[in-house]
Amino acid sequence: MTALVWDFGDYHSPIRRAWRELGSTAARNGKRTRDGQESDPFLIPYSIAVTVLQQITDGYVHLDKYMAFMVTLNPVEPEILRKVFTYLEGIIRKVPLDEIPFMDQPTLARLVADATPRRHCLAENILQPEDGKPASPDSWAYEAVKWHMAKMLASKPFLDQEVEPVLESYEAANGEIKERTADWRPSKNVAAVQYRPTSTGELIAWDQPIGPVFADLAHPVDLGEAAKTRPENPTRSQVQYALSRLSVKMATYTAEPNPVLNLDVHIRRVNNTVIHARTVLVDQGTGRPLMSVLRFPRCAGGADQLVRAGWRGFRFARSAVACSA
Repeated sequence: MTALVWDFGDYHSPIRRAWRELGSTAARNGKRTRDGQESDPFLIPYSIAVTVLQQITDGYVHLDKYMAFMVTLNPVEPEILRKVFTYLEGIIRKVPLDEIPFMDQPTLARLVADATPRRHCLAENILQPEDGKPASPDSWAYEAVKWHMAKMLASKPFLDQEVEPVLESYEAANGEIKERTADWRPSKNVAAVQYRPTSTGELIAWDQPIGPVFADLAHPVDLGEAAKTRPENPTRSQVQYALSRLSVKMATYTAEPNPVLNLDVHIRRVNNTVIHARTVLVDQGTGRPLMSVLRFPRCAGGADQLVRAGWRGFRFARSAVACSA
């Protein structure tokens, strides 16, 4: 397992100083927005730059919020970085889109494009060194290992085995012989559930919805049959559904020489109203991770701005779901 890491230097490096200056500009504009001094200003969040880079690459991009480093699994062309950060700075400084100066590139965009990434071996960074000291992974390794694990776990289906009750007979108070559940055991009914990775390093059962409408269908759910079961005039509860989600996290523990991978299972509720959603998952097509766009109501305008600016690399696929959590 490897990862490409852009090291942008210490706190006083030119690139991080330019990043802080841009952040100060964004903060001033945001304050004016909250005070209502402008009618309809648009302040693009930094997450849009990450979202654009995720869509252009394979979906795995992490940018440190203090601009200390950036991590990807695949290379990113310097010209792409130059364009993304030129757009980002121009919009934050409220330069009209058709007047953003690409011939006279801003300092931040130029410095980011000129930075040379290094490919690191995750095993050397994460596992305990030969001198016997406890492992001390860099912060970027925690992100990269999640992406690799998500891709590995998504390469094969999970086997969901049904359990059945073990019944035992007992004598009721009235002397009648009845049966009760004494235990549970695995049955012979096994369903293969395919999970897909997301750009955040999680996995989600994208094609296996869970909800009242699907309760009477066979498992795993056939999406063609699921479409037929939708009522003509469904109630709110009938159209609610969720997706199974697996989270992958790496952590270090006292007295444990090597980091530990934790896998947890969750339910991701799907919201049918985008305005109330905090996350949107976008299907980028087979072989690519689902792109996670956080705080979608704030980011939607940013995506539209970049599309209208001619940034053809950023475009949503046809399939997307809005998640409330």
